[in-house]
Amino acid sequence: MGRTFSRVIVQEIEDKIDEISEVQTSTTDGGTIVSDVITGVPKIVTPASSGTANTFGSWAAYDASTSAISYVCGVTIGMPARGKTIDAQVDIGVSESAIVSIPFNYFYKSDVGYLPPVIVTFPIPIKVAASGAIAVRVSDNEANANTYRVGLIYYQNL
Repeated sequence: MGRTFSRVIVQEIEDKIDEISEVQTSTTDGGTIVSDVITGVPKIVTPASSGTANTFGSWAAYDASTSAISYVCGVTIGMPARGKTIDAQVDIGVSESAIVSIPFNYFYKSDVGYLPPVIVTFPIPIKVAASGAIAVRVSDNEANANTYRVGLIYYQNL
């Protein structure tokens, strides 16, 4: 009985690994990690700050309605080209209610015009119920609107 039980457990583990491998397939798109398994979802959204210093811009829908329970595990943030120090913050929300706020600071000064994205992973994933709306918004300390590129790392059906 012990060997049969062990084989059943091993098979269950292998099946779960296959399932997770399918869900966690990722690719790189311009330096941003995006999930391949969520079809029809914009992989990058471009929220803008409000144009008033330290005030959030509008929410940008990342997934208007999740098809299954989802877990947001991280975020990538591409910054606009600015020639000075910027204090900024990205909110990740469910149904336009902020769940996580990520403050960051950057200084952009480059002749080539490229700045690596900020990548933040979460120690505890944010659970989003099926049919939940995932959105992002940004704020910065400038008195003009700046557009950011935001991608989320998230999985469904785990």
